[in-house]
Amino acid sequence: MKRETDITNLLQRDQRKILRDLRSQVKELNGVLKVVATAQDVNATRKEHMEFLGIVGSRTLTAREMEMAAQGGIPFDELRRITGRKIEACIQNESLRNSLSQGHILRMILAEHEMMLYYINDLEAVEVSLGKFKTWDDGTRAVGKFKYLVGQLGNMDSHQEREEQIILAALHASGCEDLPQTIKQDHAKLRKGKNELMSLANCAGEEDFEKWMGRLETVLSIFGPCTKQHIFTEERVIYPRALKVIQDPTKWANMKAAADSIIISAYENN
Repeated sequence: MKRETDITNLLQRDQRKILRDLRSQVKELNGVLKVVATAQDVNATRKEHMEFLGIVGSRTLTAREMEMAAQGGIPFDELRRITGRKIEACIQNESLRNSLSQGHILRMILAEHEMMLYYINDLEAVEVSLGKFKTWDDGTRAVGKFKYLVGQLGNMDSHQEREEQIILAALHASGCEDLPQTIKQDHAKLRKGKNELMSLANCAGEEDFEKWMGRLETVLSIFGPCTKQHIFTEERVIYPRALKVIQDPTKWANMKAAADSIIISAYENN
């Protein structure tokens, strides 16, 4: 019983922290809106204010966070505008991508990250929808979407293979030994989570609905945040480091060719 109470308290603390963060973001948004509304001259509105207003949207908030925020008294209209926690990362990612040539291997990797985050966000929303049902028959459409999203995430293996065999190997050869090992450990955890999701997709509709939902909530509560943090680390630490230590364009071109070979091989094996 004590273990269960500890977990309950931990979850409640996490929820309170999320709500505090969201309220802080709402306050920041209101401040920005006042600055923009009262500015007599366009130049008087600082660039970061316009970036905040231009980038904000509900995409970076999970369905669970939005639901908790609504329960905590934060209007959904305000919530749709909030991305305070990730605005800096979003701007950084755009800057990195735009600095690369169209055929650069990292452009493809970044695009794949964006799709993964899209699928994770949708999976979290589907989980919330399924949580409102009592039987398999009630959630037929949601289960179908869940299977589709898990199938799309199943393509992660080729993505991780290219990262490990090409980008991380090149970093290791350039003297950066610790970072590649950390990323490979992350990949192992993410592969395990992905396999568990695929197992859930395969047995959907067969085992007890409540038991299945409990497994889904457990797996996704770990897999979702781990994937997001992993992508953040790669885009803020790994890739900028790789661009700094590997400056020979020919080497990057060879890495792109090697990546294409892995993609073709994965396609042929399917």
